[in-house]
Amino acid sequence: MGQGEDGESQLHPGGRSASQRGGEKSGGGGSSSERTKDDLYQEAKKGGVEGHSSMSKQQLKNALGH
Repeated sequence: MGQGEDGESQLHPGGRSASQRGGEKSGGGGSSSERTKDDLYQEAKKGGVEGHSSMSKQQLKNALGH
């Protein structure tokens, strides 16, 4: 069950479970709507966005132009 003809799992894209992906999302699209608050926070921190530490996810998206 859940195995294709080649023996790879059909349940997870890429054939890896979430734990095997290290918590990565299976979509891999990387669009801002899928990014975590921590991803946005780190980008804002690197980009020198003032006040990033107290921003909500939506505020971070707006400040980064996403």
